[in-house]
Amino acid sequence: MYESLTDLLNQDPAAYTLFYSLPARMQEQLQGRQIHSLKQLHEAVSDLDTHQRPGAF
Repeated sequence: MYESLTDLLNQDPAAYTLFYSLPARMQEQLQGRQIHSLKQLHEAVSDLDTHQRPGAF
């Protein structure tokens, strides 16, 4: 576990790669969350992806 998202990104290459492969808007939304591990980052990305999809028409 890391102290913050910034600490995670600075110390974990996989987290860094994942985070910076995301759209800027999603990066901004993730910065407001308490993320302390790569697993939490994956879960947060999945949660945002699920809730940001446009509705069916």
